[in-house]
Amino acid sequence: MTKVAVISPFKGHYSETFIHDQVQFLSAYDQWLTGGYLPTVKPSGELFSPIHKMLSKITSHRALGSFVRSELEKKVGQWLMQHNIDVVLAHYGPTGVHMARVCQTYGIPLVVHFHGYDVYRGDELERYSNAYSLIFQQAAALIAVSKDMVDDLLNLGATFEKIAYNPCGVNPEEFPRAELKRNPPEVLFVGRLAKKKRPELAIRSFAEVVQQIPEARMKIIGSGVLEKKCKQLVRTLHLQNHVDFQGAVTHHKVKEALAKATVFYLPSGTDEGGNAEGTPVAALEASAAGLPLVASNHKGLKDAIVHQESGYLVNENATPRDFAKPLISLLRSPNQALKMGRQGMAHIRTYFSQLDRHKNLYQILRNSAKSF
Repeated sequence: MTKVAVISPFKGHYSETFIHDQVQFLSAYDQWLTGGYLPTVKPSGELFSPIHKMLSKITSHRALGSFVRSELEKKVGQWLMQHNIDVVLAHYGPTGVHMARVCQTYGIPLVVHFHGYDVYRGDELERYSNAYSLIFQQAAALIAVSKDMVDDLLNLGATFEKIAYNPCGVNPEEFPRAELKRNPPEVLFVGRLAKKKRPELAIRSFAEVVQQIPEARMKIIGSGVLEKKCKQLVRTLHLQNHVDFQGAVTHHKVKEALAKATVFYLPSGTDEGGNAEGTPVAALEASAAGLPLVASNHKGLKDAIVHQESGYLVNENATPRDFAKPLISLLRSPNQALKMGRQGMAHIRTYFSQLDRHKNLYQILRNSAKSF
């Protein structure tokens, strides 16, 4: 049995259910440490040391911050050794950077799981570029969640032999099937209201839909920095009676919304800071529920959707009207939507089964522990 320490900055964040699912699958083998890129919280919820809670506040005092960090690294390393950890799984590139010295000092193999912003966002790459070069050499494996990300990690200097393509998966059995022929014409958007998700573009293209299908509705699930702007845009376009903002909701509520929708819509794109998607789990969940998808041909969305079979991929730089066309087509043709939804379900079962993805993850961790 390979004992795994999973390290992630947050615990309980609503948009990171994929990490919770991984931890649950690995529960017979793993320990989950959180509280920062360099963890400050043990699996029990106990702090490694009360002073480590102050770490983020004192890093501006370089000498003191360095001392506290060094002491925390020592306590984390000792904890890993005491619990006979065979391999560390670090979620996000910066977590890998902060765990690298601990793993090297205590002789524990490191696997770094990249997700999206940690590969694409300009400020992150500028801050960690030199450190990434080091973890690309040190890490036993680097996990990419999209085929584009494999190429992007290679461009950053990683070697092909260390990169493992392993997208997040979903369990189709968890999702009630959407009743497309019974549901009223509803477009569903699920995601943080952030620039790379392009919710404003989603609203503008939906305005084009309403001109053709006045009874159409749009449900937006998620919150974020663009929420205020999005609500103002809805008022400007006189869509108050057509668009329903749900905010951040539980995963159970997301499943209910998927069952009641007609089309899932996500026009993601690279923002001005370089941030981009990995493979959006919400898109996988929509297909698992039997919804057809309309999305941009962006990063992992190209893996999740088979164009003209499980949905439509629209050029990332297309106009709102261009995005509206496939939405209108699907809303007007329940039979077409149903056929695409079924093909999407088959695609998910074949390529994005959560159980298969988790088994593959464990094999990557096991091989990393053995080869170190």
